[in-house]
Amino acid sequence: DVKNLIVEMLQSAKSAGLPT
Repeated sequence: DVKNLIVEMLQSAKSAGLPT
């Protein structure tokens, strides 16, 4: 699912400590 992919990337960004 495309939405799931976006969520995965969002979670990865948060884990990396990137500014959101």
